Amino acid sequence: FLDNNDGKSGGVQARLQAGPLTVLIGYLLGPEQSPDPMDPGADARVRHLVDLVATLELDALTLSGNLDVVTEEQLGGAYDTLWGVMLAAQVRVIQELFLALRLEYIGDPDVDEAAGRDLYTGTFTIDVRPVAHLVIRLDNRLDAASDPRFPDPQGAPINVAFSSVLGVVVRSD
Repeated sequence: FLDNNDGKSGGVQARLQAGPLTVLIGYLLGPEQSPDPMDPGADARVRHLVDLVATLELDALTLSGNLDVVTEEQLGGAYDTLWGVMLAAQVRVIQELFLALRLEYIGDPDVDEAAGRDLYTGTFTIDVRPVAHLVIRLDNRLDAASDPRFPDPQGAPINVAFSSVLGVVVRSD
């Protein structure tokens, strides 16, 4: 695996905890564009990433939120910005059964709306934990986009896609 540039990124992260609430905030910056003979300064431009995560744990209910914003200078001095947000809830129904719902949005306001700048996802998860160290997980996911980017069974592009994944996770201590 080869990196696309000679620069390195660095960052910082802080964690705050108050009872059942945990907040993490991170900041990462560094040059991430590939060198380009047509654009001599490309590999010197800096990408900025801000990541905010909050989790609230209340007995059988866990609520989570995540916000990410990425911005990077482009050719000509304009900035390209991409952002996303996630909200999730998980509830323990009984000791062996967990249900979760996750909603996500990714937006690229610098892309023309006709070209498709919005992506929405929703995931409903069922976790069954029959014994210690074993999780049987069913993820049901719905993806929707403002432009047709998902293939239908014949390969034609569509705006909405549904998928299910059944997985088995074996954990150790």
